Amino acid sequence: MVNILIGCTGSVATIKLPVLIETLKIQFKSSYDKCDGLCDNLLTCTARAWDISKPLILCPAMNTKMYNHPITDVHLKLLESWGYHIIPVIEKTLMCGDTGAGAMAEVNTIVNYLINICVTKNIT
Repeated sequence: MVNILIGCTGSVATIKLPVLIETLKIQFKSSYDKCDGLCDNLLTCTARAWDISKPLILCPAMNTKMYNHPITDVHLKLLESWGYHIIPVIEKTLMCGDTGAGAMAEVNTIVNYLINICVTKNIT
């Protein structure tokens, strides 16, 4: 059985969360528990305590101006240097009306990435 922990922050991208969970449920054909009340501190503490022998996959989502800020690239490269997997953002018109990079990847992209990681790492 594959165990997947999904952590979300206050991003508009959390709108995709129910679709992502349902798609994962279908793809992995297993039950899931969806926890409520997660906050940034709990998520970052979980990431900090993560067993680095297991894949940690990030799906960034933010405003275009935030994404284009130089510190974002520095942080993403640092996370990749630790072995974390980052699914790239996509370009589109965001909820705030800005158009550009920063939107979270589409659900199918995320699910396919997770399946590929499970196959590559032989996670069952």
